[in-house]
Amino acid sequence: VAPPSEVQYRVAEILFGQHHTAVGTTDKVRGTVTIKGATVTSAQFIVDMASVRSGAAGRDVQFRDSIMDTVAYPDGPAERQIVDADAVGQLTLRGRARTVSFPLRLERYGNGVDASGGLTIRFALWGIPNPSFVVARVGSTGTIDVLLHLVRTSG
Repeated sequence: VAPPSEVQYRVAEILFGQHHTAVGTTDKVRGTVTIKGATVTSAQFIVDMASVRSGAAGRDVQFRDSIMDTVAYPDGPAERQIVDADAVGQLTLRGRARTVSFPLRLERYGNGVDASGGLTIRFALWGIPNPSFVVARVGSTGTIDVLLHLVRTSG
């Protein structure tokens, strides 16, 4: 998502007996869209609701405070707040693609988010030969640990 993107709300309003449509707008929107061929495979957008402006200060205060409560519900987790989520996607090992799901722990700080998690792999499901031999025995599973440092890109 890049400029000149924007998000608007529209709502029918009666103000001093007059019917009209109230409109609030912000250009503080970010996100990503993934397209494969002609299909959108994923999309995520975050809008800074505290930045929405309608041109009427009183309406904007109502919108930010009692309607959207942007203090209690900011556009992302607070600094150092930990959020747990499930990661779902395709993992390919040794040419075999499978859908996997595993828990991630995310923590926001400064300019980024750290995401960490782990996923157990059963070797046989992926066609991975067990590397055991005469003097060493290896179990039938292994773990893939993930630690990602994510930062916002410009544009």
